Amino acid sequence: MKENQQQLQVRYTVQQELSVVNTTNAQGCDSVITLNLIVTPKSNVTLDRTICIGQSVTIGANTYYASGTYNITLSNSTGCDSNITLNLVVLGNGDTTKVSQTICEGESTTVGGQTFTTAGVYYIASSNGQCSDITELTLSVNSASAVTIKEALCSGQSIVVGNQTFSTSGTYTITLQNSTGCDSVVTLILNIFDGGSKTQVDSTICFGGSVTYAGQTFFQTGIYQIIYPTDICRDTLLLNLTVNPEIKVTIARTICEGEQYELGDNSYGLTGVYNETFTSSLGCDSIVTLNLTVNPVKRTNIDAVLCQGEQVIVAGQVYTESVTNEVITLQTSTGCDSIITLNLIVLKQDTLVTDRSICAGDYAEIGGQIFTSSGTYYIPFQNNQCTGIVQLNLTVNVPTASTVTRTICEGESTTVAGQVYSTTGTYVVNTTNAQGCDSTVTLNLTVNPITNSLDRTICLGETVTVGTQTFNITGTYNVTLINAQAATVMLL
Repeated sequence: MKENQQQLQVRYTVQQELSVVNTTNAQGCDSVITLNLIVTPKSNVTLDRTICIGQSVTIGANTYYASGTYNITLSNSTGCDSNITLNLVVLGNGDTTKVSQTICEGESTTVGGQTFTTAGVYYIASSNGQCSDITELTLSVNSASAVTIKEALCSGQSIVVGNQTFSTSGTYTITLQNSTGCDSVVTLILNIFDGGSKTQVDSTICFGGSVTYAGQTFFQTGIYQIIYPTDICRDTLLLNLTVNPEIKVTIARTICEGEQYELGDNSYGLTGVYNETFTSSLGCDSIVTLNLTVNPVKRTNIDAVLCQGEQVIVAGQVYTESVTNEVITLQTSTGCDSIITLNLIVLKQDTLVTDRSICAGDYAEIGGQIFTSSGTYYIPFQNNQCTGIVQLNLTVNVPTASTVTRTICEGESTTVAGQVYSTTGTYVVNTTNAQGCDSTVTLNLTVNPITNSLDRTICLGETVTVGTQTFNITGTYNVTLINAQAATVMLL
């Protein structure tokens, strides 16, 4: 049989791009360079050929005589690679020729004028006009591969995938070739973060407070260098922290029963130790401790029965007529009141009416008799000089009890019967009512908090919104919301 040769011609395509570059020349003036760039891609060609025994196929400088798959790399006229895959079937007249081929997913191969795209074993009756036989085709199909890469870089850094370099945020699709020679599609999700900044923050807090930056909490005066975050792009924060001291003052005061001592917005009327918090000129707490002493009012009751014409002298005053609950106020050595209550009965050989009011548990005494219940009593009286009848109209006032429910905000206080309360709880307060008797007040107090602290760390270009305000600069901000609650935002 005469030997035949088939020559292969491969056509290459190129891509042309026009770019204009602005720079400066040696004299420092504008220099405009127009770059005409031609990128000639590699070419990939697959050839399916069927020949008779004794014939051959020549590609480049190589000649092929036997069935098989051959990979040939040539150089085109532009000097770039041209990759050729030759699927060669050699027919023996009347024989069965076994051929094994491998293609990539999405590709096809042609044998005997038939095209195949899926893996399997096929029997094809082949003829090229000169010879014929049965071709047993064992076809393998390799799958394309796909991978997703997520990468985070700092500004100025870059990543290389294949032979391409990426340095800006975005999603990129790059097609490479895997180990089986098929497509490998790489999806690159790239995030570029700003970093490397240096910031100084001067912060002042009160004793007992703290500030938090990049997850670190500080509460002592000092200068701190904070590196954050620690995983990707690291910025440097120089924190100059000043902690203002807490001011504590103790004062001692003495008042009389019934008086009030005012401290801040509160008034105190009972002996005890009270703490009041003020704000100093530095904006921090100033705690004043009040040691309050309340000297009691001295109370004396005088019950006397005289005959007409006799007299009683109390505090320099002369009494010759009957009086009921006559109050005489003097002053004790401590400067407080001494209250004398005078009940004087002057007998005139007749019936004398006297009205008395006492509290439950107390008593009224007339003519040596003691009375504890409300009512009208007639008491014969004789003091060895004169006689008479006393009509006693006695009223006994009972103690009262009441419940008060109050709600205040954190930092505020409420006063009940001279006592100041500032924490949530139920309190029982004993005082006197308008009749001078015991009055028990039950106080149900609720204290609502008003301040929340938020620590937030964001990247440059991001923001934090609290209420209707937006923040994007490092600092500590106090925000008062519509519902009267406040938020302290520490933004880094």
